[in-house]
Amino acid sequence: MRVTNPSTIRHQLAGLMLAAVLPVWLVSGWLVFHAYSAKRDQVSATMQESARSLAMVVDRDLASVQAALQALATSPAFLAGDFTAVHGQVMELLKSYPGADIIVADQSGQQLVNSARPLGTPLPRRNNPETVRRIFTEGKPVVSNLFFGALTKRPLISIDVPVAREGKVLYDLAMTFPSDRMGALLRQQRLSAGWYSVIVDGKTVVVARSRYPERFVGKQANPAHLKQAALAEGSAEYENVEGERVLVAFCRSSLSPWRAVVGVPKAVILSDIYLWTGWAIAAAGLISLFGIGLALSFARRIAGDIHSLAEPAAAIGRGEPVAPFGSFAVSEIGVVASALRQASDLIQVRERELERSLEILARESAERREANERLEATLADLKRSNEELEQFAYIASHDLQEPLRMIASYTQLLDQRYGDRLDDKAKKFIGYAVDGAVRMQRLINDLLEYSRVSRRGAALEPVEARVALADALGNLGALLQESQAVVLQGELPTVRADVTQLCQ
Repeated sequence: MRVTNPSTIRHQLAGLMLAAVLPVWLVSGWLVFHAYSAKRDQVSATMQESARSLAMVVDRDLASVQAALQALATSPAFLAGDFTAVHGQVMELLKSYPGADIIVADQSGQQLVNSARPLGTPLPRRNNPETVRRIFTEGKPVVSNLFFGALTKRPLISIDVPVAREGKVLYDLAMTFPSDRMGALLRQQRLSAGWYSVIVDGKTVVVARSRYPERFVGKQANPAHLKQAALAEGSAEYENVEGERVLVAFCRSSLSPWRAVVGVPKAVILSDIYLWTGWAIAAAGLISLFGIGLALSFARRIAGDIHSLAEPAAAIGRGEPVAPFGSFAVSEIGVVASALRQASDLIQVRERELERSLEILARESAERREANERLEATLADLKRSNEELEQFAYIASHDLQEPLRMIASYTQLLDQRYGDRLDDKAKKFIGYAVDGAVRMQRLINDLLEYSRVSRRGAALEPVEARVALADALGNLGALLQESQAVVLQGELPTVRADVTQLCQ
């Protein structure tokens, strides 16, 4: 195959240098990937632990509020319908929960007491009827999703407990407080720089957020939260509401449908790795450039020595002697130069040997032609002999068949005319004579067919060897009987053969 644009030795050495550096780059890449994976696993584990801790803090705060409300729900004032007393007890409890409000509502959701309004002020219905319905149907405490107050219009959270007597729910007692209370809990958690925390409710609405709460509280969180809704805890990677690619870990609250989420942008994780990778790539690049430059310098010297071998090689091609060489920068090229001189001497020797070989070959070729001519003459004689043999066999078979037919005919006639006068032994002898004449005639025909095999070839067909053996033994019956020989045979196969030749 013809190479139109062969590369130079300088390019080859530069490529060799690159090939030597490539494993270093691959190992560096693998180390970077390993460092990233290890960093990511470490961050994921820390985030998961932080999410669990945050969920525990939220549950502890919700549990304290729920316990206070359950204690208030046992007040006799509810059973007596004394809402003035209930209002006073509510205001006393709220001293421990600044910024919160307590509401008492009936089964229809109509507010009966609201700490944010003076007693006796007309009040609207509750703004989260689903929570009220659950209180009266389930009779268990309920932590609501985020909603907006009917009076204050602020994002609120409520913890509702039933006020029940003798198994019947009388009222819905709820404490509502701004989502800022949860935000304060988030800000108290000590997260790493760049990390943030979020609390989302059962409808994946942001309840509180440590970063930019004023922009995202009350808005729908990333829809990816819905995909993990059935999981108690876990981790994921997606684009958050700020448009950043983040890693998050979440843990579900045990007292509410809320989920505590801890997130960290991938850029924060990758910043250290990017810096280390940059230095590694820069160092590898400088080392590679230095190695390539050094390789090109060596290649220039080697290329000069190789070019000096071009003229001696051309002289060998013209059959001219090769002049002595000078020194070379590379010892291997000196070995090649010495080999060129030896090759020149060997070529002269081989040319003389080739001439002698050609003479011997010419003599052998003449002898081979003479041998072929003798072989052709021998084949012609053999062909003529085969034709004469075939003619002889035909004449012999024709001359022998006529007496055999006469013997068979007269023997059969003798049996027909005088059979009633002959005893059984005589008839048996006549049968032997007729059978021998028939077999003799068949042997003559087989001999004639055999003489023609050399001319037309034999057609091979499946033959049972035991049948061919039986025919052969029949032909030799008289001889076997005379010599009292016994022929033993075993299991014989079926073979492809000419049945006549096989019997003969």
